[in-house]
Amino acid sequence: MYFNIIIVHLIIEIYKINYINVRINNMNNIQLSICIPTYNREKYLKEAIESITCQLDDSLVDKVEICISDNASTDNTKQLIENFQKQYKNITYFRQNQNMGADCNYLKVIEIAHGKYCWFLGSDDAIVNGAINKMLIEIYNNYDIYLCNRYECDINMNIISKTSFVNKNISKKVFKFSDISSVENYLKYVKELGGVFSYLSTIIFKKSQWDNIEYNPNFMGTAYAHSYILLSIMKNNTTLKYLYDKYLIMNRNGNDSFNTNSIIKRIELDFNGYQKLFTVIFSDNKKLRNYYKIILRKQFY
Repeated sequence: MYFNIIIVHLIIEIYKINYINVRINNMNNIQLSICIPTYNREKYLKEAIESITCQLDDSLVDKVEICISDNASTDNTKQLIENFQKQYKNITYFRQNQNMGADCNYLKVIEIAHGKYCWFLGSDDAIVNGAINKMLIEIYNNYDIYLCNRYECDINMNIISKTSFVNKNISKKVFKFSDISSVENYLKYVKELGGVFSYLSTIIFKKSQWDNIEYNPNFMGTAYAHSYILLSIMKNNTTLKYLYDKYLIMNRNGNDSFNTNSIIKRIELDFNGYQKLFTVIFSDNKKLRNYYKIILRKQFY
């Protein structure tokens, strides 16, 4: 009897080890982690996740992971995600004990990702059908950062217009940031802050490059903690491909969590955030330090 109990326990332990090994192997195969920071957006989050899962056929399902960092939502976000986890194995979910602010959530959702590349997705946005397969093909080119365009939609996700962040007349689509002059060569084509990584959902990047950057805690509370890391990557002898002809994201308008008071406050957030970013990151180059003003003028005037 005692011997039988030992055998049962051994079988259970072997099963656990095999399960862990399978889980690790699955995570090692992940090419793309779609990373969603969220807070109290249950309704829109469901649409965001469904825009991913509907694209994951048998050829893609093992290559893509969905990562969600929940900033202690008080709605039914946790239950919603648990229901999705029953249907789709590659969902990594982390829930904060309390609301830590947007910046902390942005950093956490990348921290829990296992993929070679990460793709930020706002929890009220959606990925265009077919876009995941396009990005999986793109990332085989092995560039460090990819930037795509977006569709502007109303609150019900009806397409209104298109937005591109970089001038389409640029002479090249791949930028090699080997020195400061090559960074300037890119910045002069940027026409909106999305071109310098303000807007989450159009940014795809190598996780290894992200992990190599030492984060500056002074950017907590700016709403642009992620931009600090991505701009630092850009300055670090890397490559960026601008997907000038690809509109891969549907941006839901009328639901900006940073625009609860007024449009003026939202512009101030952008101005102050990017003034600080460019002052710190390009501290050794006065010309580059002033580019945020040029980009803001292009965007708002």
